[in-house]
Amino acid sequence: MPKKIDIFIRESKTKLTSLLENELDKKRAHRIEMLYLIKNEEEFYKRNLANRLGYSRTTIDEWLRRYEEGGLKGLLSISKSPGAPTKFPKKVRQGLLRKLNSKHSFRTYVDIQRYLRDRYELDLPYSTVHDYVRYQLKVDLKARVKQNASQ
Repeated sequence: MPKKIDIFIRESKTKLTSLLENELDKKRAHRIEMLYLIKNEEEFYKRNLANRLGYSRTTIDEWLRRYEEGGLKGLLSISKSPGAPTKFPKKVRQGLLRKLNSKHSFRTYVDIQRYLRDRYELDLPYSTVHDYVRYQLKVDLKARVKQNASQ
């Protein structure tokens, strides 16, 4: 037998419509839409609601549990994984930045690789070093080499 939705939605239809229109995050918008469909009595069963929104019934159960326990704020809080720990600790980053900003800087990313291995015992792939220096630290070695050659 399908599970009927048995929950009281505290927010008004008007408030839910307003929240839905102003929400830019798709995940949060789906959660608000779920509340709206229940409040507007368009869906009565979790399975139908899940199919309509494109989620599993267990996801709908989880969202409803979050709403019951924490209200709208609890439902809309989406946790984010912290990700992998950095391969460039603060000490390494500071030393590398100092060296990059010094007069006798690196000519290639391979030079930086060697520096990190010799100085900090960090054996990192070329791609990691390149991406970190070029896109995280925003240092373009090619531009520096060209600039130094023209001086």
